Amino acid sequence: MRKRDFDGAIAEMQAALALYPLDAILHTNLGAALRHMGNTPAAVAAYERSMLLEPHEARTPVYLAAALAEQGDLG
Repeated sequence: MRKRDFDGAIAEMQAALALYPLDAILHTNLGAALRHMGNTPAAVAAYERSMLLEPHEARTPVYLAAALAEQGDLG
């Protein structure tokens, strides 16, 4: 089984976002990778950016809520 390379994935998504900064799915996927690596604040920022760009995308609010819960920010 191949080891997951989240650092590499994060770097590739950041490079892609430099070219396509308005791609909401890239922001969501970046948030997922950042959250997996334990960088929840950066993941929250990526999810929030994604939701601003594509408010009707179904997955992102769920991921954002989970990340906020991890931080204890659900209210």
